[in-house]
Amino acid sequence: MDTDIMNFSLGGQRFGLLVRQVENIIKAHSGLLLDTGFQATMPLWLAFKQIAILDQPLPVVSLARKLGLEASLPRDGGRLLLTHSGGLHCALLVDEVYGLVHAGNQQLRILPTWLNAGGSRTVWGCYLAPDDSLTILLDPDNIFTASESAAINHLLTRQLEGATR
Repeated sequence: MDTDIMNFSLGGQRFGLLVRQVENIIKAHSGLLLDTGFQATMPLWLAFKQIAILDQPLPVVSLARKLGLEASLPRDGGRLLLTHSGGLHCALLVDEVYGLVHAGNQQLRILPTWLNAGGSRTVWGCYLAPDDSLTILLDPDNIFTASESAAINHLLTRQLEGATR
């Protein structure tokens, strides 16, 4: 059985999400992200922004910063992958989206459980392309810890309450 992967880049490295985990892709022009008002109380990888397509505040996550990679705003603003992560509807900022890859099972490698035993389960496997390039496969449900999800939900609730006053 083949698996469809949305292939994208962060800091020059290829990453991927299963296509069924990506609801939409939005071009993130620099104006959309530069006025997000990152607050001192928020991690450097998180901001809230009203995204017109949803007409609601949405957590915008710099995926590169969240994963501890070198992060800079792409010249064209990058792309936002709309997904759910740990029960949160969020937008993941990535550098570039390469597109859809159809991966056969022989090209997918699932990480052994001992590799994830003491740490994050954000990475669940990898895809080895016919040209020997490697795509790291992420699990959006494990991007945030439970405490991060709770804190983001709290901040989002406060944002929504403030908008209705």
